[in-house]
Amino acid sequence: GPGKKVKLPDVDVVVPPFQHVFEGLSSYSNYSVRIRCVNEVGSSPFSPWVDFHTPEA
Repeated sequence: GPGKKVKLPDVDVVVPPFQHVFEGLSSYSNYSVRIRCVNEVGSSPFSPWVDFHTPEA
């Protein structure tokens, strides 16, 4: 619910396609996530933590 922040597991984004879809998130909730990009050469450092809020529906 409002006010509580959920830290999501670290995400490895395979490049290309430079995108990631989060599934199973709750509506009207606060989340925090960090990501890194991964390709055949290796992986980048993790990004800073990013906070975001999901809409009510």
